[in-house]
Amino acid sequence: MLYSFVFSFIAFVLCCFGAFLIFFIKKLYSSYLVGASNVYDRMIPDYVSYNEDTEQYHAEILKEQERIERELLNFEQDLWEY
Repeated sequence: MLYSFVFSFIAFVLCCFGAFLIFFIKKLYSSYLVGASNVYDRMIPDYVSYNEDTEQYHAEILKEQERIERELLNFEQDLWEY
């Protein structure tokens, strides 16, 4: 009886959450970074210096987003290295 319940529960979890798991494993999502969790816990626009030139300001924000993304990808790769 207990085995039947456990098997049903596992089948239910795989059925309902399997699609989400595949979605995240295959990285079928897109987003942009707005901040980083660290000691200061600030959003990117809070610590990127604001200039009068808005194009340069947005370029600096994009550079910071790419830096954080590279840092996260390197961390993920380091987790899987032996």
